[in-house]
Amino acid sequence: MGALSTEIGGKEVLPVSLHAESPTTRIDSQNKPALNDKDSFKLLTFEESWMAQPIEEAFPAVTQAHSAIATLVCFLSEADRQKTFREAWQIISPATEVIFISRQETTADAPAAYCINGTGADAYGQVFRRITGQYGKIDAFVYLWPLEAPESVEDVSPIVYILQAIGAEKLQDNRVVLAGEWGNAHFAGKPLNRCYLESWTGFVRSISLVLPGTQLSVVYRETENPQISFADWAHRLWNELQLPVRREALYREGKRYIRQIQQTTLQTGSSPLKRGGTYLITGGLGGLGLLFARYLASTYQANLILTGRSPLDPPKQQSIDRLQALKSKVMYLQADVCDAEKMQAGLAAAQQVVGAINGLIHAAGTEEAGTLLVRSIDHFKAVTAAKIRGTVLLDELLQAEPLDFVCYFSSASAILGDFGSCDYAVGNRFQMAFAQYRSELEKQGLRKGKTIAINWPLWKEGGMNLKEADSTQLYLKSSGQRALETGEGLALFEQLLRQEASHQLVLAGKERRVEQFLGLTPTHSAGERTVTPVESVPARKQKETAKDLRVEECLERDLIAHVSQLLKIPKEQIDIYENLADLGFDSVSLTQFAAALSKHLAIEVVPALFFSYSTIEKLTQHLTKVHPSLLAGLYVHPEPHIPETPVTPAADLPSAETATNANTHLHTYEPVAIIGMSGRFPQARTIAEMWNILEAGRNVVTEIPEDQS
Repeated sequence: MGALSTEIGGKEVLPVSLHAESPTTRIDSQNKPALNDKDSFKLLTFEESWMAQPIEEAFPAVTQAHSAIATLVCFLSEADRQKTFREAWQIISPATEVIFISRQETTADAPAAYCINGTGADAYGQVFRRITGQYGKIDAFVYLWPLEAPESVEDVSPIVYILQAIGAEKLQDNRVVLAGEWGNAHFAGKPLNRCYLESWTGFVRSISLVLPGTQLSVVYRETENPQISFADWAHRLWNELQLPVRREALYREGKRYIRQIQQTTLQTGSSPLKRGGTYLITGGLGGLGLLFARYLASTYQANLILTGRSPLDPPKQQSIDRLQALKSKVMYLQADVCDAEKMQAGLAAAQQVVGAINGLIHAAGTEEAGTLLVRSIDHFKAVTAAKIRGTVLLDELLQAEPLDFVCYFSSASAILGDFGSCDYAVGNRFQMAFAQYRSELEKQGLRKGKTIAINWPLWKEGGMNLKEADSTQLYLKSSGQRALETGEGLALFEQLLRQEASHQLVLAGKERRVEQFLGLTPTHSAGERTVTPVESVPARKQKETAKDLRVEECLERDLIAHVSQLLKIPKEQIDIYENLADLGFDSVSLTQFAAALSKHLAIEVVPALFFSYSTIEKLTQHLTKVHPSLLAGLYVHPEPHIPETPVTPAADLPSAETATNANTHLHTYEPVAIIGMSGRFPQARTIAEMWNILEAGRNVVTEIPEDQS
């Protein structure tokens, strides 16, 4: 997902972006699982939690071998803290060059300190260029600014800019460690800081699809001591950088904890839903929100408060009319879930009609196309807003309500990652952390009602949107899943409300395949494959030249060769129009395919690309369009063309516009200055003699003398 994709249970898997609040998207009938195959699929639930890991088990060889960290870039501003960190690090690894980057408003007197002047990825990129220009390759980055300013942890802009700058500057083979800390004493008045910090996991689980050369990890410390020891952090971070894999780690009371996922068994119990109850559903007239509104109205004759940002148009009114026909009172509140004033006034007015609120389903959200590398910070924050600010605001507005439950419609992307956009995974991960936070408040009597975040998978209907059916099919088949049926999801919802856990990941799939996908069991087939390289580029050039293939045909043939060798299937059995999943790719082999193409084509190919171009034919067309010059150099005839007429002087060459219009191949005319020529020609000792022979029209080609054959 090299370092690709997300890691769960020590294994790397391809992430997925599953958008619970998107407009309804139906999977084409061709993607519907066959009836005779449906019995092999199960509804599976999982929970992720911190599990203690002995430090000696985590770092068995730390004292025996040191990772090669020649250059370490540390985001730390205050001069005294820089000094403490540097001295501690030099004791551990004296050969490392430690370079500090300070915030713009801070002046540091320490040597080798750089300052971010301005905002945005460009400002960070400029500093990275200066550092690489002076010190060469950057081996690792450690982000410590939040330790200096705990009040800033909810602003992820610096993290976004750092990752964008790494991508823009094409920095490869590096580690990035984000450091965070929480505790009652240290974060007095900031109890939500842990939720913001834990949302960083969304970056860890997603970024490798677009930055495969960067390994991202997060290290947390929970402490009641407000005095931060940067010497302790230096030791801790050095240890973490010795690990060959990326993951999240938590230090608490002298122990180290790591994230582990495990399958859960759902318990029976009574449903908190009640007939005639009043329920608030944010995003209530979109995808999943409307499905659950219909379910509550038809099954419980519930009163409903439905929120949405758009005006009440005829289609929305028709949906409300159908709900009211089921003997439910329905109120529509047009308001952004992050707008405190409108939400407070609207809820007060609605409750005058439908009464006190008994439960909340927070299904609102938004999405933006593109990956983190092309995402503006405004777009990033717009995607996370409903999941973060909206979640916090709803909790504040409903504190006094007699709630039986609060349910956040999170997404599997919170655990599996999204397709490199990061914002959706970060927002949904915040909801997971907030559900745990609110559950603890409920136990203390400070909140009412059960709290759970459901990490929903792809639904057959209801809005989990991967844009194209081919992309959906590739994701599902490569991970051993199928889409969740509406009836299954609705029934599972009630069962999940009965559980004690604060979150549950739901997947519908073949149990063995899903366990391998999540890294719970070892893979015995795809996971053990190695990529056999296809023929070298020079050898292939000669063969393709001889056959006079077009560039697209050359590339297509190479792609087929890679697929054949990777999946161990004959080339003649490979259909270029067939989905990669149907050819036999899974999450592991897709990662290997991306790595093989990156090496063969000398460009960065990430697994996320296959979800947009999921057949060999589509992949060929995309690569040909995006990298024409590179492919021309790779596949075009390497031999120089001998002109039939004398070389045209540079001043008489066609204009760039004329050359472009006349050129039907991949060559273009460029001005040429001839500074010298030499060669061996038949019956001519010099170039001038050769031109005389050509002008006279003499045939000087003869048989090779026997004494020279």
